[in-house]
Amino acid sequence: MTSQTRHSSFSRSVPARLVVLLIIVFHAPAHAQTGGSSPGASVGFSLQQLVPRGEFRENTRDAPWSHQGALAFDLVLPVNSFVFVRLDYFFGMYDKNRVKTYDKALCGGYCDSGSFRAGGIGSGLILPRGPLRPYATAGLGRMSIRPFEDESGEKTDTGAGYWIYGAGVRIPTRSKWSIDVSWRHHRTGPISYQHAEQNGFGSIAVVATRNRIQFDMFTAGLQYGFGGS
Repeated sequence: MTSQTRHSSFSRSVPARLVVLLIIVFHAPAHAQTGGSSPGASVGFSLQQLVPRGEFRENTRDAPWSHQGALAFDLVLPVNSFVFVRLDYFFGMYDKNRVKTYDKALCGGYCDSGSFRAGGIGSGLILPRGPLRPYATAGLGRMSIRPFEDESGEKTDTGAGYWIYGAGVRIPTRSKWSIDVSWRHHRTGPISYQHAEQNGFGSIAVVATRNRIQFDMFTAGLQYGFGGS
């Protein structure tokens, strides 16, 4: 078996491993709770810096960092003291359109950037006590790029499922708020997207590509807790 074949087999097996992890977490025993307290749910928001990887990075390498980021919202539901379920929604940009388009009606009013939105569900494990509460998480979701038409005038398939894994740390404050910083890695299925490409003589064109994309998100946000005892 070649190294390329092994890599392909491993890549196909990772989503299955994530599903197994989710099943284990959802069925974690309730007696994992310790002490007399139970955690409450929390809602949060965060700013996310997108860092493209692989071919996606090559296609968007000239994009300014200010056009590679997202705003995210999440809902965290505790299963017990150590285990949680997390719902995420985020939207943002991955590239800047450096081609001047004077009629914004031609591109739906979003001519200045390559935009996207995504949502998913995951679960994770967290250290329930202490001034720093590290956690690990994994999940599944779907990502959608702003739609566009191909050369034949047909709408392209700009949506795909993705899987995610990552880690972070929550820092409680004296109030119901806590600071949440994290890193998450995303990998999508085949997806069509537009990006700016520099041609000869310094000219820039918008081209379309279809491939699996991967990127990291570095996030910083706040969580507001409610409930619990």
